[in-house]
Amino acid sequence: AKNYILEIAEARSRISAARGPAARPLAIVNFSRLPRRGNFSRGCERFQRAAMLPAAMEVDSAAAPPSVAVDEALRSCDTLRRHEYSALLAALAITLCGGMGGAIMPFLMEPIATEFSYASWERSVLASSQFVGMWIGSIVGGVIADASGPGRAMMLSLVGLTIGGAAPTILPNLASSARVLVGLSLTVSYQAGNSWLAESIPTSSRSLALSALHISIAVGGLLSVGLAVLIDAWRPLLLVNTAPTVVVGLLLGRFVLRHESARWLLVSGRHDRALEGLRRIARRSGAAPPHALHEEGGGGGG
Repeated sequence: AKNYILEIAEARSRISAARGPAARPLAIVNFSRLPRRGNFSRGCERFQRAAMLPAAMEVDSAAAPPSVAVDEALRSCDTLRRHEYSALLAALAITLCGGMGGAIMPFLMEPIATEFSYASWERSVLASSQFVGMWIGSIVGGVIADASGPGRAMMLSLVGLTIGGAAPTILPNLASSARVLVGLSLTVSYQAGNSWLAESIPTSSRSLALSALHISIAVGGLLSVGLAVLIDAWRPLLLVNTAPTVVVGLLLGRFVLRHESARWLLVSGRHDRALEGLRRIARRSGAAPPHALHEEGGGGGG
């Protein structure tokens, strides 16, 4: 009896260490139903009281389900690929806005410089201002995406494209500063868009999707050229060219912010938010969400 009781105690400690929130009961050891035969029965009762065990001790049939890698979770949650296509369209639209914001610059320099009688050095500052912003963006874009999340960084870039695009129509003396902001924002939109899209879709779809972002920026530039051919005055041209950025931000802002990169959330210690986003994706496809996540190459423990 003593050996049997010690085995129960050892098994109970192993079970307690392995138990998880989704464990299911396999069997019940009920001390009240054990045959009451002399010292064995009394020994069980003394053990139960000493260890403060309940009258029925549950034994788990399985430990907590293992965690899965983020890429595997994306595939299993998005069985209908609805989120994949939605994320691709969102990233394409945002990078297209960046392409439009940058490509309009050649059609602004001469009208602004002529209207406000810019000196030669002022013309040079205006001509180089957007490239200065792009240079700054290439340095700080990754930092912004890592600090705030690539999804939020994309939305911040749309704000910068809107302000920098429309500001010269009201404050033309700030045209050079506004173009610096546009250059920075279009670079961030592309960098953050790459990261967000790559971390929002399975690995098997990434190469084609990320290549499409280059096409999107080029299409945005062609659209701006078309607008410049149709609109002569630079102020209406700037406003019309900026309008798609405002529309895209209003239509896609909620989706992008609600579906922040699960990998970034996991690395940033926001495990619950990462699981919450994957549950939303799973509900759209009618799939089962994961119970725990780990990075690719990480351990399988939950």
